[in-house]
Amino acid sequence: MTIEVTKSEPTSTTLVVKADAKDMQSTKDRIEKLFTKDIKIDGFRKGMAPAHLALKPEHQPLILQTFAQEFSINLAEQALQTKEIIPVTPPKLNINKFEPYTLLEITLEVEHVSKVELPDYKKFNIDYPEIKITEADIDESSKNIRRNLAKKRIVKRAIQAGDQINIDLTVLDKSNQVIKDVSFKDRDIIIGDHIYSKVLEDKLVGKKINQEIDFEFNPSKDFPIKALVGKVTNFKIKINEIQALDLPDDKDLIRLAGNYKTMKEYRQAVKDQILNNAYEMVEMQILSTLIEKLAQNSNIELPQVLIDDEAKKIDQEIKKSEGYTQEDLDNLKLEKPELKSRQQQLQHLATMRLKEIIALTHLARLEKIEINKKDIDHALNESDSSKAKNDSTLKKSSAKSNEESLSDKRAHIHHRLLIQAAIKRLIDLNVKFPQEKV
Repeated sequence: MTIEVTKSEPTSTTLVVKADAKDMQSTKDRIEKLFTKDIKIDGFRKGMAPAHLALKPEHQPLILQTFAQEFSINLAEQALQTKEIIPVTPPKLNINKFEPYTLLEITLEVEHVSKVELPDYKKFNIDYPEIKITEADIDESSKNIRRNLAKKRIVKRAIQAGDQINIDLTVLDKSNQVIKDVSFKDRDIIIGDHIYSKVLEDKLVGKKINQEIDFEFNPSKDFPIKALVGKVTNFKIKINEIQALDLPDDKDLIRLAGNYKTMKEYRQAVKDQILNNAYEMVEMQILSTLIEKLAQNSNIELPQVLIDDEAKKIDQEIKKSEGYTQEDLDNLKLEKPELKSRQQQLQHLATMRLKEIIALTHLARLEKIEINKKDIDHALNESDSSKAKNDSTLKKSSAKSNEESLSDKRAHIHHRLLIQAAIKRLIDLNVKFPQEKV
């Protein structure tokens, strides 16, 4: 086999591939064997006669067609493996010349990811921040626990600080059009939590059930609905229900929170939980920073067709609230206001996700990370068990489709485990954990 590169761009390559008689022999023998397996001639058992005796001239056109189609595909796969090219779409294959069993020449046009060049990923060196939990932190967390354990009773009086209220919120833009993505009905909030805004809560104090309020609002940057930050909007709120919270005293609190014997034991448990939550948040941020650094500093060019396909997947995820969410898109609008259209935003997210996956896959290869069969089997069994529990209407399919499905599952699980192992290696190389986390 000879390979000539006639066109080479970062994400597109054209190859001219030639094969000679030696390259073709094994495929020729196999296909002829396939055609003779049911032929019986005198002096030979069924299917055992030599091809030159068993096959007739009328067989040759179909044999040559079958050979050319199958061998050209195999030749293309060998050429791509030799050049270490991974297509992102099926290559365009054209048979230029075919002299039966002596010469086959094909042209391959391939869209692919560019050559991957990673930064020095062993020197990102991210410091694990010191985490300190104060008595004030414990007090604040305990206050929330006390509220969650409170007995609730519906009241007819006006709203007071500490009440839990149920509201409908309608948000209108400058054109007086409802912003459906951020409007909601039948949602509980506690006056004093400031989850949405102190300004908003102050507007509600003193109001009564079934009362409606209407006011102009320009949310600040700490407002949880990021799509509204910096925009002048009109808020309409209807109060559906008011509940007073009868908070437990200290004795009931430590009993209801976990049957603790003393307030000291309870506060230590609260502190430990706050610390664990803080560790989780820090580690998520470290993980995000490391992967972002790896992707942003890697030299990877992507074909547009791959970006477009991934953008469509992300768009569906947002619509179904799976994977990426509308909040991710809203945050991106704030971080990168130059991305004005939804399509630009989706393509940015698609590009970053693809670069992250490709960079981590390449890191796994450089670090010689391998996933053993037992880990794949274990993950596959867990996946099948979970699916079986959630689906009582599973139907049997053909053995062939089951085999193909199993092969696909194993490939997906292998890649997922490989990415997870690459992330762990990236963290181990760059993060020094505090002693209590080792």
